[in-house]
Amino acid sequence: MAGLDTLLGDIKDAISLSLKAGGSIDAQPNEFGYYDNPGNIESNTSAPGSTGGTYNDGRFAVFDDKVSGLHAIPYTLTTPYYDKTRKGNIINIEEAMKIYKPIGEDNSKEEVMNQITDIQTIIGSNNLDLSNKDHVMALLESVVKFENKNNEKALNYYDIDSRDKAADLFISSFTK
Repeated sequence: MAGLDTLLGDIKDAISLSLKAGGSIDAQPNEFGYYDNPGNIESNTSAPGSTGGTYNDGRFAVFDDKVSGLHAIPYTLTTPYYDKTRKGNIINIEEAMKIYKPIGEDNSKEEVMNQITDIQTIIGSNNLDLSNKDHVMALLESVVKFENKNNEKALNYYDIDSRDKAADLFISSFTK
């Protein structure tokens, strides 16, 4: 038994080192068929709640729960990759979405423009204010709709209460 315990310890250490070095472990979806990543956030994210697990051949991160996964959507827009699209709390939706959802990378120009138009229509502007809860809620709803194959099922799973908690969590951490 001591040999088996040593082997199991070695395996756990190897997995831990792999994750710390940027490796990944393909995870299984939860009982509802989700990885709690409604925005298809990349696996290299620093967003709170990322488990280190991945899916889609290591491309996308798995999150602890749906609120953490929803929180990661606006969080991603605050990373340095989006600095040129953001001035303080204000982010240009069209420019940011073309980074978030690049045309040609499994996304047609029409799909990307439809999502941009959806957010613009909900908030009535091309500028999304990341300190405005209504704007963050609009972003979350739109991303859940457009990033998931069955948007009705996704909107039911990532329900209004979860989106509300994620928006509050994001705004409380973003505006500190």
